[in-house]
Amino acid sequence: MREVALLHPGVLEIASTAWRSPSFGIPLESAIANGLERTGARGIVIEGMAGFDAASLLRFENVILSLHDLSLLDDPGAQKLMNHARAAIFPSAFLRDRHRAQLDLSQVATHVIEPGVRGRSIARSGARRAIAYAGSVKRHKGGHLLPEIIASMPLAVWHLFGGGDEELLRPLHDLPGVTVHGYYRDGTLPSLLARHDIGLALLPSIVPESYSLTLSECWRAGVPAVTFDHGAHAERIARDGGGWLVPRAEGAAGFAAIVRRWLAGEITTNVPTNIATPHYAAAAHLAVYRELGLLES
Repeated sequence: MREVALLHPGVLEIASTAWRSPSFGIPLESAIANGLERTGARGIVIEGMAGFDAASLLRFENVILSLHDLSLLDDPGAQKLMNHARAAIFPSAFLRDRHRAQLDLSQVATHVIEPGVRGRSIARSGARRAIAYAGSVKRHKGGHLLPEIIASMPLAVWHLFGGGDEELLRPLHDLPGVTVHGYYRDGTLPSLLARHDIGLALLPSIVPESYSLTLSECWRAGVPAVTFDHGAHAERIARDGGGWLVPRAEGAAGFAAIVRRWLAGEITTNVPTNIATPHYAAAAHLAVYRELGLLES
C-alpha cells in the first residue's frame, strides 16, 4: 500500500516510526496540507467530525467523510461540507438516515460500511444461564438501571464487564450473585463471555447507538442481547435477530421482563454468524476509494 499521513497527536507518541511535522501545532488544515505534500495522497478521509471545523475542509479536494456520530450536525457549515465531499461513509443505515433527516445528501455518494470486530465466532454447548452487562457502566449506557434490574431477580447469576463511573459501580459490588470484572482488553469480550457461561447480555444504552461493536462481540460468543428499541441496536436486531428489544418507556422493568422470560425458557433466538470483520471493512473502504478514482484497480 502507499504511504499514509495519519494526523492524530496521540499516534505520534506510540508509533515506532513516525514523521513528525515540524509545525504540528499549526491549524489542522495546514497539517493536512503538509501531509498531502509529503505523501502525494489523492484524497483525505476525515474519521469523525468531532473537533473539526467544516469550513476549514472546503479548501481540499476529494474529501471523504467517515462519520461515527452526530457531531457534524452541530456545525453550521455541515451542508456546505456535505455538498463538497466526494463520499460519506456511515457505520449503519440508522446513522445515515439521521443525517439525511437534517441534511440534503443528494449531492454526495453515501455508503454504509459496518465496522468489523476481530476473532472467529466461538462454538459453545451446554447450559449457559449467567447474564452479563458488557460495556462502560455509565448513565448514558444505562448503567444506572442495573441495580433495579438485578434486584428483581435475586437468584440469577450476573457478570459485569467493563469500567465506568465509581458512583454507579460501587453499589453493584455489594449485590448478591454479582461479579464485577472491571476493564477488559480489546477483543477479549467474546472469550470472557464464553469462559463465564454467559447466555444473555444486557446493553441498555439510553442514547441511540450508531453501531455497537459490543453487540458484535456478544454475537461472536453466541450470546443474544437485550437492548432498547432505538438506534443501530434496534436496526441490527430487527434485521438479523440475535436479541430482544425493549420500548424505551418501559425502562428497567422492560429489561427485567425479558430476562425473566429468557430464564424461564419461554423465549429463544438465533444469534447471527455473519458478523463484519476488519478485513471486510477495509476491503469495502478500498472499494469506495477505487470507485472515486483515488486508487488504482
